[in-house]
Amino acid sequence: MTFESEIRVVGILAFLFMVYSLWMGQMKASGLPAGYTSPVLALELAANGSEIDAINLFEGGKATAFIANSCLGAKICAIL
Repeated sequence: MTFESEIRVVGILAFLFMVYSLWMGQMKASGLPAGYTSPVLALELAANGSEIDAINLFEGGKATAFIANSCLGAKICAIL
């Protein structure tokens, strides 16, 4: 693999990661702990277990289902 093709592969992977990151931020919700609107960010920055439980139970598990479905994409990106 030449240097130019390696740079092209890295650029394509960076673009795919950017698109995936934008897709992860598409779900918005009000009423999450600490005023977060994104369940992904709320889980990343949860202060304690009770906040994690509140996020997981938010709107009948809608946020948890969204995050679980998007993990499949993360596994595919990790393989690449």
